[in-house]
Amino acid sequence: MTVGPRLTVGVPVRNGANFIRPAIDSLLAQTYRDFAILVSDNASTDGTVAIVEEYMGRHPNIRMQRHPANIGAHRNYNSLVTGSTGELFKWMAHDDVIAPTFLAACVARLDADPGASLAFANSGQIDEEGRITGDLASTESYVDPSPYRRLRSYVADRTKIPQVFGVMRRSVLEATPLLGSYPKSDTVLMYEMAMRGRFALVDEPLFLNRDHASRQGRLGLRERTAWYHPDRASPLLPRWNQLRGFAAATLRVPMGSGDKVRCVAFALWWGVRHGIELGGEIGFGVRQSLLRWRGGGTRPAV
Repeated sequence: MTVGPRLTVGVPVRNGANFIRPAIDSLLAQTYRDFAILVSDNASTDGTVAIVEEYMGRHPNIRMQRHPANIGAHRNYNSLVTGSTGELFKWMAHDDVIAPTFLAACVARLDADPGASLAFANSGQIDEEGRITGDLASTESYVDPSPYRRLRSYVADRTKIPQVFGVMRRSVLEATPLLGSYPKSDTVLMYEMAMRGRFALVDEPLFLNRDHASRQGRLGLRERTAWYHPDRASPLLPRWNQLRGFAAATLRVPMGSGDKVRCVAFALWWGVRHGIELGGEIGFGVRQSLLRWRGGGTRPAV
């Protein structure tokens, strides 16, 4: 028997005082009520903690865990999964907003399809002021019974809808290694989730993704590497980490032998397709090693 709310919404944040109020307000406005909010503050130095504490004083379903030092985005995100309970889980970025029916619609889709690992909605784009600037609608089908075909659908989906912010079954999510310590590790996680179960689409723009100057997606590779793992001074083979993650997920997920062979072949095809980038990373790694060997250290970011 499940104890406590059925769904936990985890909000990872570091210095998010600029946008966290609209994010929390959109959660409090949900028509679905069987959920709790867990905020994980990653050593913020702005007013984030005070804002969350203000909400906690008025809403008993909100609680916060705090990290005294910057542990990196991947550990902060993952700590929300390990530090919460409930049959269902959703990550909520501090700068995004969801429509009042988002949770209800996603939970309904999961209830209607026991084989679905995740439910997500089409997306609207908003700017810093919350004005809608565009829509993104998925044209791919994630409901095929074949893990290989679902995987192909995920990779073919060019809409850039962040399925990682959908509502997920905790049992499926916890069967994965969660997020890795490198850029684009969310794609590896979704790659595995697609092989483990169907993705149920809510065909309405209920997820509002905010574009602003300081968002993670606008950072350069060095800055994004530090965002994931603050102890790393330079990028550490991000494409190779993706390829390794894809291959490991393919070998880890239980499936029929035919799908297994095709998924392994697909991971190899991905490696060939990104061969130039993979080769460039090897060259970069060799140059960095030579610099360290000669006593020059890593090259400073430009």
